[in-house]
Amino acid sequence: MDKKLFASTFKPFLCGFLIGNVLAVTSFTASAGSYASGINGYFDANNVNYYSYNTIYTGLDVNNKKFAMAMHNVSATNVSSLFAGQVGVQPILVYDSGSVAKYGDWKYNTAGGTGYGSSTTLRGFTSSTAYYSHGLVKAWNGTGYWTFGTFRSPSLNDFT
Repeated sequence: MDKKLFASTFKPFLCGFLIGNVLAVTSFTASAGSYASGINGYFDANNVNYYSYNTIYTGLDVNNKKFAMAMHNVSATNVSSLFAGQVGVQPILVYDSGSVAKYGDWKYNTAGGTGYGSSTTLRGFTSSTAYYSHGLVKAWNGTGYWTFGTFRSPSLNDFT
C-alpha cells in the first residue's frame, strides 16, 4: 500500500476516533448520579400476586444541572402476562421533609409482560435538598381497581 495514501486516510480516521471517544467520555462523566431503592411491598388482587418498589435517582444531567427522579415499579409474580390496564403506577417525588415535590401521572401497563414502571423528574433546581421516591399502585380486582400504597425509598441528595 502507498504510504502517502495510508497516511492521508489514517490520520483523519484516528483524529475522528479520538475526538469521538473524548466526547463520549465527557458526556458520560457529566451525567453522574446515585440511586437507592426501597424495600419490596407485596399485595394480591384478582388472584395475581404483585410486588412493588421505589427507586430515587439524584445527580447532574448532561448539562450539569441537578435532577431528582422518582421511579416506581410493580411486577406480577404468578402469571405469565398481564392484560392491558391490569396495573397502574403513580410515582411521587418527595422532599426529605415529607412534602411532595412532584406527582407523576398515573400510567397503566400495555398487554403482555409481567411488570411495569414509571418515573417523574424534577430538573434544574439549585438547592441540595434530599429527596425520596414514593408511589401508588392500582391493581384490577375483577370489578374495579384497588389502590395500594408502597414503601418509600431511602432519602438521597448526591448531586456530584
